[in-house]
Amino acid sequence: MSSSCSVSASSISSPARTPRFAYVNGRYVRHADAAVHVEDRGYQFAVGV
Repeated sequence: MSSSCSVSASSISSPARTPRFAYVNGRYVRHADAAVHVEDRGYQFAVGV
């Protein structure tokens, strides 16, 4: 038994890039906009790790 399959170039193209988000200070922000304040004690001293 043989089967044939036709695939167009458009169905092989790379998938769309998934947008990146980060959870910072209780809200979701774009990855490029995510920031932690320089005086954040958890950042400075790894509190809670």
